[in-house]
Amino acid sequence: MKSLKNQKGITLTTLAIMVIVILIISGVGIASGAGTIKYSKYLEFQSELKMVQSKVNEISEQYIKENIKIGEELTADAVKILDVSEVNEELNKKANSDAGKLQEIKNGFRFCSKEYLSKVFGLDGLNRDYLINLDPCIVISNEFFDYEGVNYYMLEQMEGTLYNVTYNNQIEPTGSFVATYNKVENGYQITIEVDHNKYVSKWQVKYRLQDSQDWNTTTNLTFTVQNPGTYVIQVVHGDEVDLGEQTLIVEEGM
Repeated sequence: MKSLKNQKGITLTTLAIMVIVILIISGVGIASGAGTIKYSKYLEFQSELKMVQSKVNEISEQYIKENIKIGEELTADAVKILDVSEVNEELNKKANSDAGKLQEIKNGFRFCSKEYLSKVFGLDGLNRDYLINLDPCIVISNEFFDYEGVNYYMLEQMEGTLYNVTYNNQIEPTGSFVATYNKVENGYQITIEVDHNKYVSKWQVKYRLQDSQDWNTTTNLTFTVQNPGTYVIQVVHGDEVDLGEQTLIVEEGM
């Protein structure tokens, strides 16, 4: 009888251990669930950025050509976002570390509220306002998203994203281009003709005088330079396509 009595019930020590184990399992489950929710919201933010970026890529060339301004001038708070370290770093890359070009890029931003983007461009369901520069095509969220200790404002910060969206996922990595020029009233107009068998929504043209280390960047395939000389020209599409490098001799008066 004594032996049977010892086998009845659960000791306090065993009960305490069971409670601790249950709490640990519950804690892991809660943490895992919270992490999944956070990642889901990060993907939602990324998707919204891509949607706005795609629209900007689509309309930029026409709007620049017709000198159409979008949105409003930046508020004082919006201007501060451009100087945030994460944003400034990405903009500096686009300016090729040229301080003058960096300031020019910053001066080109306009404030576009989610209501404006919905009314003018049909982008419904946005949760944020945006700062947009049509040339080059840059989209910055007016508020950051904190994920795993990083404050995200732009697609360029997100690994594995292609911020200049294409209309065909099967992009060929190679191709070619031809650069020509003609004299115009305010300088020399250079025209790039691309030979590539897939449609790409936005090319990036990089150019500089041969004796200069400073690159200029444009998303227009026709642009104007002020001075004659030998120009080095590259045509790329993000990190996906590189059409190589060519030199173009622009002769004075021609």
